[in-house]
Amino acid sequence: PTVATATGVSHSLCWGASQTGFDRGHPAAIGFFKIVGPGTTTAFSCTLGEACTLVLTGGGFDGDNGVLIRASGEVCTAPIAVSSVPSWSGLVHPTTPDFANNYTYAMGLPLSGPLGTGFAVCWAYAGGAGLSPSLYYSPAGFLSMSGPQAAATPFVCFVGALCELQFSGSGLAANSRLLIAEGADADCSSSPSPTVFNGLTNPRTAYVADPRVFKLGRPVIGGGDVTENYTLCWGAGITGSHTR
Repeated sequence: PTVATATGVSHSLCWGASQTGFDRGHPAAIGFFKIVGPGTTTAFSCTLGEACTLVLTGGGFDGDNGVLIRASGEVCTAPIAVSSVPSWSGLVHPTTPDFANNYTYAMGLPLSGPLGTGFAVCWAYAGGAGLSPSLYYSPAGFLSMSGPQAAATPFVCFVGALCELQFSGSGLAANSRLLIAEGADADCSSSPSPTVFNGLTNPRTAYVADPRVFKLGRPVIGGGDVTENYTLCWGAGITGSHTR
């Protein structure tokens, strides 16, 4: 017989008195069994300000399963500490699958948190928020999280001078855009209206040659308050949600 590897498929369980019995005799069929869970490791990708959905490959999934994301560079089978579970604002994990599709996980809308590649996506047969993170030991894939890194200090532009902002981050694309919203605490996820500044393009798409850079223009007196602080909102595309 061939060795069972496929997930979600019933396999025959055969018994023989010895290895010789398998090779030369007639093993007895004593039942069936099924391997359930992720069949392959998948490369997942999510972006700040966009809905994050993971679709697993494999078989035998049900609504009691769950997934957990571990820190970049870790593996699901290694011992886990609380510090190994990364946190994103707006993204929920560990979590159970969608009611209609047991292989689909709607993780939420991440707005801020760690960026980069290699976050381990770990699966458990009996998952959910109450299960210890150490029991999510089946590898389902790896996650990359793209977006800008929130600046530690405010950006400053001057009236009459070219206003050019450069961000750091991961996976930044040329079709992303930047919007200046009024007020230092504007809610970027609620589609804020752009503030009008004469001489500035707002919102502005990223510079094609370097998607970290936004060339907003040269502000002049008139429109906008030069004494007020504003919120910078970033979006992965021309339309869609924004993140601070």
